[in-house]
Amino acid sequence: MHEVGIEHLYSKVKSRRMTCDLSIDELIETVQRRLISRKVKTGILYRITHIKSGMKYYGLTRNKLRKRWLQHCNLARKGSSLPLHRAIRNQDAGSFRVETVQEDIPIQQLANLERQYISREQTQWPNGLNACSGGQTGNLIEHPVEFDGQTFSSQTEFGNYVENLTNGGIKSYVAISRLRAGQQILCKQRHHSPKPYAGKPLYRIWKAKFNKGLLCARWQSFELFCADIGAPDDYSSPYPNKSLCRVDTESPFGPDNYRWMTRAEKAAEVTARSIEYNGRTYPSFAALSEATNVAASTLIYWKKKYPRDYEMLIKARVESL
Repeated sequence: MHEVGIEHLYSKVKSRRMTCDLSIDELIETVQRRLISRKVKTGILYRITHIKSGMKYYGLTRNKLRKRWLQHCNLARKGSSLPLHRAIRNQDAGSFRVETVQEDIPIQQLANLERQYISREQTQWPNGLNACSGGQTGNLIEHPVEFDGQTFSSQTEFGNYVENLTNGGIKSYVAISRLRAGQQILCKQRHHSPKPYAGKPLYRIWKAKFNKGLLCARWQSFELFCADIGAPDDYSSPYPNKSLCRVDTESPFGPDNYRWMTRAEKAAEVTARSIEYNGRTYPSFAALSEATNVAASTLIYWKKKYPRDYEMLIKARVESL
C-alpha cells in the first residue's frame, strides 16, 4: 500500500479487507474499477408518445424515468406553456406512453443523441411535442470538457479559457451556450443578411415566435407570414404600439389565430377572467380585488401558482388586514 498514486485507496481497501477473502492486489483493482464507474456519468434517452395523435417528445435525463415523468406532470399542473405540458394538462397523463429509447449513455453523448432523434423524427412543435431542437443537458457545469486538445474540469473553466483565448471576443457564457447546443465554438462573427427585411421590426417579431416554436406550418415562412398579416413595404410593425398575440393560446400562431393588442388590453383581458371565491363567482380579478382589498396582481399570481390553495391564501390575507 505504499505505491505512489494509490494512497487515497487505503481506507477503502482496509475496510473491505476485513469482510472478504480477496488479496490486496485484487481489492485495489476492485476499488479502482468502482471509482472509475462512478466518475462516468450516464443518462437515459426517453420517448413520450400521445397515444391518440401519435405526437412524440424526446428527452434526456440522469434520473429514473418515472421520476422525470412525474416532473413533467408537475410542471403541467403548474401551468407550464411548453407543448408537452399543455398536452398533458389538456389530455390527462393516462393518454401518454412513456418508454426508454436508450440507456446508460455517457452524458457527453446524450445531447447529440437527443438532437438526432428530434431532427430525424420531426418531433419539434407543431409536428411534435418538443419545444426546441433539443440538446439541453441540464446542470452539467461540473463535468469535464474536452476542447482544443485540452481537458477542462468544468464548463466554467472551459468558458474562461475561450474568453481569454479570444481576448474577450467570445464571452465565457457564449462559449458554454455554444457547447451545450453542439455549435462551433470559435466561429467567425456573423455577417449581416442580404435580405431586405433582416433586422426590421416585423422580422424581429416573427423571429421571436419562430425560435420558440410557436408558429403554424404555414407561418414557418416569413414571406407567407407577411402576406397574411398585410405587412407594410418597409417591414415595420403594422401597429407599433401593439403586440402580436394569439386568440387561442393553446394553438400556434396562424392566419386564423392572431391579433394585435396593446399592453393595457392584454392586462385587461387577464384581469377580466372570472374567478370563484368563498362560494361566489366574481366577473374579474379586479372585482375580487376590490372586494377583498388584495391586489389583483397578487390574486392572479396565487391563482396560477396555487390553483388548489388560492382561496385559503386570500382568506388568510383578508383576516390579517
